[in-house]
Amino acid sequence: MTLLVAALAPLPCPAADAAWQALLEGDAERALELYRDRIGEAPGDDRAAAGEIEALLALERFDAALERSTTRYEEFASSPHVLAAHGSALLRAGRLIEADAVLAALEETEEAPPRGLIALARLRGARGRHQEAAELAERALLDGADDPVVQFWAAESVADRDLSIELLERFVAAEPKGADDRLEAARGTLRLQDALGDRQVWVPLAAPERVVVPLRLVWDDQGRKLGYVVEARIGPKDKPVKLMLDTGSTGLFLVERMARKRGFEFLSEETAFGGGGDKRHRNRRGLFSSFRLGEVRFGEALAGTTRSELEPYGRFHGLLGIQALSGYRAVLDLKAQQLILTRTTSDDVSGEPFWM
Repeated sequence: MTLLVAALAPLPCPAADAAWQALLEGDAERALELYRDRIGEAPGDDRAAAGEIEALLALERFDAALERSTTRYEEFASSPHVLAAHGSALLRAGRLIEADAVLAALEETEEAPPRGLIALARLRGARGRHQEAAELAERALLDGADDPVVQFWAAESVADRDLSIELLERFVAAEPKGADDRLEAARGTLRLQDALGDRQVWVPLAAPERVVVPLRLVWDDQGRKLGYVVEARIGPKDKPVKLMLDTGSTGLFLVERMARKRGFEFLSEETAFGGGGDKRHRNRRGLFSSFRLGEVRFGEALAGTTRSELEPYGRFHGLLGIQALSGYRAVLDLKAQQLILTRTTSDDVSGEPFWM
């Protein structure tokens, strides 16, 4: 698929234009210096105010970015550029509900900044509203297709697989400074997509209208609730495995030794970020021929694995994200300790919000 690149909107002056170019190239220190020079010359320049916040975010000075964006948001209440930067700072601070409320104003803004739109797309995708996320990502690409930040996150949101691959390839080719983790993640995703080829994943094989799956509450040694576990059946022999329900997870994740016994077909290796230790973990990706939860069954179930034990006492051996149950409304009846799955084609997203 050919990606059409629209020209970036002109910035108000050569100094601001140079600052934006430095930000695109990953030279955030230079961008911050130039934006602050511009603010000294023109305190009312809302794009420079927004650029300063974006440069602080790029430098991972997150507390400073949020403090600055909060002040600027009050000063430039009508500026979509400052609004977008403030929403991005809230997102990076983990204040997701506030970020969504701020950035939602961009949906009705004709000249919404691409970085603000892509931040909103990330939030909508994280709540399982994937169609909205895809539409917002496509809007962001109209004016932001040359922006590495937009390229990287749009690849996660767009519905077209070929476009997603193209965006990641453009991002990797640009090699923006200071983006080592994102570059490593992009290369890992491209390796996986290359290994998958034209194969589809999570192919529905049995999709009854309603399924009730028992939940088991799991406690730690101090008597604190760890969460709820379901028993799935995986692989050609339908072997059981205990999985912790995890709305923060985007799919299926197993301890490697359990995966091998269930016919795991290795495809590629990635680096996963977060989750303790040094925050970087080897993640082998591949497929199971079959995945069953109750009477719901999928073929070609894509999963990640780790050599590290997820739980030292064997209370569970993997994680299951809600996204893996696409096409079903999931109701957690904690009193009855049941997971109730009901088929739906509705766009109704009522219910408790969750974040992936």
